[in-house]
Amino acid sequence: MDHVSSIASLAATRQLLGLKPPIIYAPESKVAAIEKYIEAASVLDENTIMCEVRPINPGEEVQLSSGLFVRAFKTCHTVVSQGYTLFTRKQKLRKEYLGLAGSTLASHGWST
Repeated sequence: MDHVSSIASLAATRQLLGLKPPIIYAPESKVAAIEKYIEAASVLDENTIMCEVRPINPGEEVQLSSGLFVRAFKTCHTVVSQGYTLFTRKQKLRKEYLGLAGSTLASHGWST
């Protein structure tokens, strides 16, 4: 409960600041319960709290923005839970390969 309880506050705060509703990634088995929790918080707040909850399972990854990704992994806990790794991916060539045609890179076994 300690982590889930912050979701409604996060979403409500973003609304007050005029920001887009957050997208929350959660274990697939918990998505419906989190959506019900947000609905209950909306009733208590007397305001519709906007938030999108999407499933992500261990081993899956999602691109959050340009070059920023999240990957879910299994955890050992008293309730269904999972951890998340945030990481970046950069696509760049070494200086000696800059300017080479894609076909040239491919002929050496590198994909474009």
